[in-house]
Amino acid sequence: TLPVLRSKSKRGAKSLVPEEGRAARWLAQSGVRAQIEIEELDIGGIRVAVPKQKRSRSRTHLKRVKMYSPIKVAVSTCPNCGEPKQPHRVCLHCGFYGGRQILEIGE
Repeated sequence: TLPVLRSKSKRGAKSLVPEEGRAARWLAQSGVRAQIEIEELDIGGIRVAVPKQKRSRSRTHLKRVKMYSPIKVAVSTCPNCGEPKQPHRVCLHCGFYGGRQILEIGE
């Protein structure tokens, strides 16, 4: 089992020490030092990781570019009618695919 840790310092990157009990004895015997590099925020008994530094504008914008960029769709021309269509799909203008009439398109 993992040891239960509590913070000792008040600000900055907190050095965490194990609570008294079986976990503390295990850590003392094994010589393991428990440290964590991010701050922790205790909200109603739930520990939440807090970033060490503010995310820069360039990193924020790079992340948003991926979310809000338009979806790119490949487009090819139909060999039968010359209209644009998606590759490996039936042409919605004439109904041909692979040189054969697949759909009946009404005028």
